[in-house]
Amino acid sequence: MNKTVTMKELASVIGDDKTQLAIDAFQGRPLYFPKKRHMIQFHNQEEKEQHIKNLFFKAGYSPEEIAAELELTPKHVRDIIRKR
Repeated sequence: MNKTVTMKELASVIGDDKTQLAIDAFQGRPLYFPKKRHMIQFHNQEEKEQHIKNLFFKAGYSPEEIAAELELTPKHVRDIIRKR
């Protein structure tokens, strides 16, 4: 399986018009599609870390629960929580 997605493949999923809009807006820049399928999107790492800390300190989630929800490892979650 080729790791590169062609514009034709992209257009077959989102349509020609939206593909052209994406090309016009982002031409010349690389695009990465993460494997993770969760719907929560973060604008930057700081926002993601704050969300994790809120889940732990305010909502009472365990590192294991947060890791499962965000498709991270519990160790990574614990490292973020320790940053305080």
